[in-house]
Amino acid sequence: MTMMTERLAARILLLAAIGLAGCGSGPEPVFYTLDPPFSSVEATGIGPRISLPSVDLPAYARSSLIASADGANRIVVDDDHRWASPPSESVTLALARHLESALDATVLVQPHPRGFDAELVITVSFDRFLRSGSGAAELSGRAVIANGSAPDVMRFSITASAEGGDYSDFMTSVDRALAEIANRVAKRVAAMPPP
Repeated sequence: MTMMTERLAARILLLAAIGLAGCGSGPEPVFYTLDPPFSSVEATGIGPRISLPSVDLPAYARSSLIASADGANRIVVDDDHRWASPPSESVTLALARHLESALDATVLVQPHPRGFDAELVITVSFDRFLRSGSGAAELSGRAVIANGSAPDVMRFSITASAEGGDYSDFMTSVDRALAEIANRVAKRVAAMPPP
């Protein structure tokens, strides 16, 4: 190699090293899970057999980045704070656990095993799923409860306050809001005529 080529190669390597050093200097993102508090009391499953499709979230809430309200009609996401698993998966599984508890039921998330004969199908879709500036969970949407007859449509709008403003508090607030949705669904199911 000539002296000129060696200098050019050295400069390229130096620039590449500087570029890589700059890329790796940011903080690692923090990941959060949505786990209800541990309970030693298991649902007996003597209630109805329920099929729960994956919940439907607004487009901004499907990302692993946590979405927060930032004033009227504005949403921001924080690249440093993320869901540990896909939000729809986390929310669906937590809601299934709360429905099992509220209805003393067997709740299986779709797709479920062959031969599972569901008595009810509960479909939940959210049109708002945000973290407020104080860490509260702001959830609204609808639950459709179908038991073979005309489906029962239940609208909900819940703001579950947070004990603090951090993202862990938001996850606790989301879990409390999902428990409230499950309790409201349980009341509607109890009032439904048998199929």
